[in-house]
Amino acid sequence: MEVGYLKISPLEGDEEKQVKAFQAEANLNRVFWERLSIKSATTEMKEYERMLRYLEEGDVLVIPEFARLGKNVAELLKILERLKDKGITLVSCRENFNSSTESGKSLIESMSVLADFDERVLVQRRREGIAKAKAAGRYKGGGRLIKCPDDFAEYEQLYRSKKMTVTAIAKHFNVSRVTIYKWLKEIKQNKTKIA
Repeated sequence: MEVGYLKISPLEGDEEKQVKAFQAEANLNRVFWERLSIKSATTEMKEYERMLRYLEEGDVLVIPEFARLGKNVAELLKILERLKDKGITLVSCRENFNSSTESGKSLIESMSVLADFDERVLVQRRREGIAKAKAAGRYKGGGRLIKCPDDFAEYEQLYRSKKMTVTAIAKHFNVSRVTIYKWLKEIKQNKTKIA
């Protein structure tokens, strides 16, 4: 069975017209579609997940172009791997791509090499940026938890009694909301250990 998937940008017009045109042009049994930005994470692709549950081994997934499926090569490769594991063939109209053909498999290998290269370049840039920031005395590090202040317990009580929000507490301590949630979790874990 040939099934289509269409991710429509919020900036584009009449989705019904686009879906019908795509279905007719690609001669599809069914089209799953959703209105999502190109920046949307894969986890936001609810219709895509529904479509994956619908597809069976041996089915063909047709997309108008790679850009309508993944937002970068690494994400596209993950999607291709998942489809392969389910025994589903991917066909992209614009790129004239079929994952079951030799040329399609070669393209996947090439994209994998490029994605690996891209990742290594990003890691190197990150390292150089950190080294430069350290040399300038601007690097503070990432992911280290700021120690919970001794007087935080009273604010934890205010939060639990809904008298103060996480945002207000974060402003008071001049930290992020994430840090406040970590402190709240730390206090809860300490209380559990004592009990």
